[in-house]
Order: sequence, then C-alpha cells, then structure tokens
Amino acid sequence: LAEEKKLWKIAGLLYSAEAIDALKTSVSTILAEEGSLSPGRFKELTGLSRKSAIPLLEFLDAEGITKRAGDTRIAATSCSQ
Repeated sequence: LAEEKKLWKIAGLLYSAEAIDALKTSVSTILAEEGSLSPGRFKELTGLSRKSAIPLLEFLDAEGITKRAGDTRIAATSCSQ
C-alpha cells in the first residue's frame, strides 16, 4: 500500500493517503488565512502530541507545502514571491 501511495509511513507511523491529503488541504488553508503556522497551532489543528506533530511538519516541508521560517512554517510558494 505504501508503494501505491495509499499509505504514508512517517516517523514510524502509518497515515492513510486520504488523511495526508486532508492535512495538506487544512494546512494550506490556514497558511492562506493566517500567513504562518506554529507547531502549537498545528498540534491544535491535528490533536497530535509534539512527538507526532514535528515529523508531520517536516514531511510537509519535504513535500513543498510548507517551509520552516524560525519557529513557524510558512507556505513554501510564498518563499519564491
């Protein structure tokens, strides 16, 4: 399933492709509305602990959804503007 991109393995945890797609959409919406996303806000959005949230934030960075800017994340597309 991972090879077919139906499951994502991130930091040893499995996430469905639908959950990752929904997460990308939610994060993109928050970034468009608020301009940045702190780890605390991300934890609030997902209900995850910091231990689980940070690897997901790093995954979003690697996917080109977000870019780390200090302690927060901004939209990766805003970096090229």
